[in-house]
Amino acid sequence: GKFGLWLDGDLYQGRTQSCSTYGNEPLAPHEDFVVKTLECWAFI
Repeated sequence: GKFGLWLDGDLYQGRTQSCSTYGNEPLAPHEDFVVKTLECWAFI
């Protein structure tokens, strides 16, 4: 399957794809992207 949103272990690079589970379109104009800002409410 494909992931709607995926981030690498360093939370620096990501990928977005359409996902049949959620029925979403890609969340960014380009499939691969670099994270500029990340807001995290909890990191366990």
